[in-house]
Amino acid sequence: MRFGPAALVSVLVGLTFTACGSGADVSRSPLVTGATQANTAVQANLAILYAHLHDLHSGTEAHSLLPDLTLVYTDNGHGNSRIPGKILPFRYWYSAAGDVTVSICAQDYTVFICPGRVTTLIDSTDWNACTVSESYRELETPVAAGQ
Repeated sequence: MRFGPAALVSVLVGLTFTACGSGADVSRSPLVTGATQANTAVQANLAILYAHLHDLHSGTEAHSLLPDLTLVYTDNGHGNSRIPGKILPFRYWYSAAGDVTVSICAQDYTVFICPGRVTTLIDSTDWNACTVSESYRELETPVAAGQ
C-alpha cells in the first residue's frame, strides 16, 4: 500500500514530541521553528523518495521533492557491458537539505540513495550504506564465467 505525500506529512507533523521525559507537549512550542518545520518536510520528502525508489518517473519526482539537488558525478557505465546503453548515464545528485546522494538513470528512474555526498562510482562494497534498487544490484553483480 502506498501513502500519498499528504498522508506522510500528516503523520510526521502530527507526532507529539516530549521534552526530557517530562511529558510536556512541545509540538506547539515557540522552539519549534521554521527550520524544524523545514527539516520535517525534508524528512517526509525523503520517506517518499525511498518508498518510490526505481518507480517510473521517480527521477523527476526526486527533483521536485529535493529542489536543491546538484549534479556531483556522472557514471557513463564504462567497463560494465551488462548495463544497457539506453539507461546510461547514471547521474549522481546531492541534496544538502537531505544530506543524501540520489542516482538517476537516463530513463528517469532513481537507482540508489546514499547518505552523504557521493562523488565517485559506487559498487557492491557501498551497498550496505546505500538503498539500492534490485535492478541495479543485478546489473552490478559479477556473472560467473559461462553464464
